[in-house]
Amino acid sequence: MAGEPRWHWRNCRDIGFSVHFFPLSWSLRFERDADVYGGDWRLHIGPFGFVMHANIGNCSSDHWHEAKLGLSMEEAWERALRYEGTSPHDL
Repeated sequence: MAGEPRWHWRNCRDIGFSVHFFPLSWSLRFERDADVYGGDWRLHIGPFGFVMHANIGNCSSDHWHEAKLGLSMEEAWERALRYEGTSPHDL
């Protein structure tokens, strides 16, 4: 979203990778769809697509380990603003 600080890897609490095969649609491109809470980074080379997913985790999970590692939205914002070098009033 406009006005939000950028994603920072110090916010990362969950990460995943996936590989896709599209035999009928070949392309060469890189796409990034990320905000302060996480996102996807996609690389398409020929018929293959590689995706990395990362996010702040789930601090409201019922599972104790997930809840311990996840960041709340407020924590994600605070960390992102700290590493962005701006204050909320500048946004």
